[in-house]
Amino acid sequence: MRLFWFSAAFVVASSLGVHAQTAVGSHADGRITGTVLGQDGQPIVGAYVMAVESLHQSLDNPPSAKSDSKGQFQISGLPLRNYHVYASKTQDGYPNADPAYDEENQSAIALSQDRPSASVVISIRKAGIVRLDVADKATGKRVSGRYKLSVPRRWETGGEISNPLLIHPWTDVMLEVSAKGYKTWFYSDPSNASQPLPLRLAPGEQKSLKVELEPEESNGTSAIP
Repeated sequence: MRLFWFSAAFVVASSLGVHAQTAVGSHADGRITGTVLGQDGQPIVGAYVMAVESLHQSLDNPPSAKSDSKGQFQISGLPLRNYHVYASKTQDGYPNADPAYDEENQSAIALSQDRPSASVVISIRKAGIVRLDVADKATGKRVSGRYKLSVPRRWETGGEISNPLLIHPWTDVMLEVSAKGYKTWFYSDPSNASQPLPLRLAPGEQKSLKVELEPEESNGTSAIP
């Protein structure tokens, strides 16, 4: 009987310990404050700032804030955990957070019972900026297309073309453009269009590209209407 009561007491104590540990991790009284600085060292107004455990989690509605006129922000009501705090402002050329570049434009912070609040300075750098002018090579008429950016065996993204495209700086990126009824276009060596080349831009560097799409051939005839 003594053994039974000892075992029962041990189970109850263990469950209480687990509950206490869970409660500590789930307390939503953490707070992160800080300042967002651009690559020129000046505060950024209206930057989007989010606190996440990982960029591989769901990002539908992460804890977030906008920086004020002094570049300062505050995110409250956070469970006491480890966070990565990312900042971006795409309209000014500062790219959104991307899992393939999860060490850029961010600061790591740990919140705990001993340290429920913390302050950070996030220095972010601009992306390279590409503007695409897509047209039918034969007629010169504008064409609505899609783009794909990729780093072979590492990262890929794409979508409908909307200017400008933001490209992570100092990265060799392959660029291709496609449209229904046309051959796929690749950024390539001007002297050899069949040889795709990586596109590499410095932070804030801007590049405009004229993309001329060749119609696909059908039954030995051109697809041009």
